[in-house]
Amino acid sequence: MITAILFDIGDTLVRAAAPGTPVAALVPEPLPGVVRTVAALARSFRLGAVTDTAVMTEADVRAALAPTGLADLLEVIVTSHDVGAAKPDPHGLLLALERLGVGPEHALFVGDADVDEGAATAAGVAFARAGAGRDLGAVVHAVLTEHLGAFEAARRAVA
Repeated sequence: MITAILFDIGDTLVRAAAPGTPVAALVPEPLPGVVRTVAALARSFRLGAVTDTAVMTEADVRAALAPTGLADLLEVIVTSHDVGAAKPDPHGLLLALERLGVGPEHALFVGDADVDEGAATAAGVAFARAGAGRDLGAVVHAVLTEHLGAFEAARRAVA
């Protein structure tokens, strides 16, 4: 059963800034429906984010996301700068899950890129592809429904 959802940030929750954009110039723009969806998920799941950034720490990312309301909804934020490894290395996902106290088998990682899927696979975490043109709520709902169906089937098999 999935109890935690981790998100990539750039092009999953907010529009990614152009490479080389100075941290001071970042103005995060949430993708359509994202804040509403993440707020709804926060009522039932532990939430976090794992993002690749060579220059930003967790505190920097939280400060940048604060005006969007997303920073308050994410219990944990792990950056590649903080862990010294970028996706598809699973270290960031595993650290976020450790901080949440959730095992990989109970987690979903939502991202927009092949490196996100690679990190999820390497960490043993379910993956959902989101991003531009995909409604975050619909993407997450489809994966959760699939996992709930598998959970119910397994429960019936052992009953």
